[in-house]
Amino acid sequence: MNISPAQSAMQHPDVPRWNKPVFKAALILNGIVAYCIMHADRLYVDDLGRVHSGYTGWTGDGRPLTTLVMQSLNMGTPLTDLTPLPQILAVLLLSWCAMLVARKFGIRDTATAMLAAFPLGASPFFLENLSYKFDVLTMVLALTLAVAAICETPWHGRRMGWGALCLLGTLCLYQPSLNAFLVFGVLEFLYLMWRDATPGTLARQALGRLARAVAAMIPYKIIADVVLHNVYASYHAALLRPGQWSALSDNVLSYWELIREGLSETGSWPLRAALALGLVIALLFGLRYAVRSWRRCGLAGRVGLVLLAPVIPMALVLSSLGPLLLLSEAVIEPRILVGIGALISACLVLLCVLWQEAVPWPGLRRYGLWTLLGLPAYSMLLLAAVYGYAMRAQNSYEHRISASLADDFVNINQRYAARGVDLEHYVLNGTAGYPPVLNLTMKKYPFLRRLVPIYLTSGWGWVRDLLGQYRMRETLDTLPGSLSQAVSHQCDNPPVRITSNYKLYVVGSIVVVSFNNAVQCTFDQLQQPVAPLRHLGIPKGKLPQ
Repeated sequence: MNISPAQSAMQHPDVPRWNKPVFKAALILNGIVAYCIMHADRLYVDDLGRVHSGYTGWTGDGRPLTTLVMQSLNMGTPLTDLTPLPQILAVLLLSWCAMLVARKFGIRDTATAMLAAFPLGASPFFLENLSYKFDVLTMVLALTLAVAAICETPWHGRRMGWGALCLLGTLCLYQPSLNAFLVFGVLEFLYLMWRDATPGTLARQALGRLARAVAAMIPYKIIADVVLHNVYASYHAALLRPGQWSALSDNVLSYWELIREGLSETGSWPLRAALALGLVIALLFGLRYAVRSWRRCGLAGRVGLVLLAPVIPMALVLSSLGPLLLLSEAVIEPRILVGIGALISACLVLLCVLWQEAVPWPGLRRYGLWTLLGLPAYSMLLLAAVYGYAMRAQNSYEHRISASLADDFVNINQRYAARGVDLEHYVLNGTAGYPPVLNLTMKKYPFLRRLVPIYLTSGWGWVRDLLGQYRMRETLDTLPGSLSQAVSHQCDNPPVRITSNYKLYVVGSIVVVSFNNAVQCTFDQLQQPVAPLRHLGIPKGKLPQ
């Protein structure tokens, strides 16, 4: 069936714009994932600092709209933890995305639409994004605008500008979400091929979507040049320069390893199968279009058709990473891979489109498709449940250690103050690790080590914020790096405190917290005479016995 450009831009009239059944079903499914994370009730990385001081800081990261949204939601600054309000709003937005996908690609069945769009917010790589109490809403809003730029606005005509505005909003909220737009742009191209659009229509669609992305990037570049001043963000936002192209292959290998790691978990085989099947279907769509268009094309057109078929699956994969591949110092973390969830969803949509028109039996068409889509959905629900459990166990474990450390610091300070020694700093040696209750879980699901951070780790600044929750004396601070000599001298004296999780040593005016996985002192080391510590700022007469 050949379609005109006007027809190709239309939404399906038999799929309602406000599809309540799809919205409600997606609300339940995404709500389960959100509950698994909220139930853990853990402040996630940057949340530790924001819950204490209420700072924003996103504008300096090139995310000025995030600052505006969070200040508006909090009705001013300083920011406070509004859990579960941001999470509820995020789930509502993900449910709206399911409606947009269902309408755009003509998915009429409620369960099918819900399951096909589920990976957008429930992929293993997006769990980290959902864990931020302060960032979750804006990250999901960025994803929603990227999906809306494809599913809610046409690729040509007067309304093209709305899509560019959506993408500009995406970039000002969370830049990696742009890749979801790129993935769904390729999916739209494949969908037009399935509907036998003319080559001219396909070319105009590709150019229209590309023009929309460029139209959003130009003003964002101007905005970023003004507001981007965070050293960390500026360092990782730099693009490849001539002579640095070897970094491109490094980025490809690093992201491939991260994706492989995330999709190699126990029970993740349905996600791998969905990706493989979707890419095969994309290739079949290209070959089918080449066969059906062969006679009406000239020599140049036929060469283009031959080249197009294998290029389309590759474009679908590369679009999930997009501009991330062109960064000179790319951040290799799960939260950056927003496009992978969109890629899995796109593969499921391709399966739906093919299955609904290729399978003649109504029963198999419905229940067989539910089975194929339900397996990846259960895989993601399984990992979300395990992740929530691990986060909750780690949260409880580190808070128990932090409370014990805070009490020990008070007691040791009192003892040494009576001897005329003022303990000024502390430094960590090693890491608290994971609690024993997670040993089996981490062994079975090693990707959780990427998702579940350990705050009580040497050299990491979040130690200060975590211990601050237990009234740690503000003047007793950690200065990693400058206190590295103290760690090397911890064995000059026996430990002043031993617990099941750590040992405390006093080196001059510094308390060394040595965790069980750090290098432990031997008996021979403890028998050696005490080394002079004048270089640590303690007079000889003040050394405690």
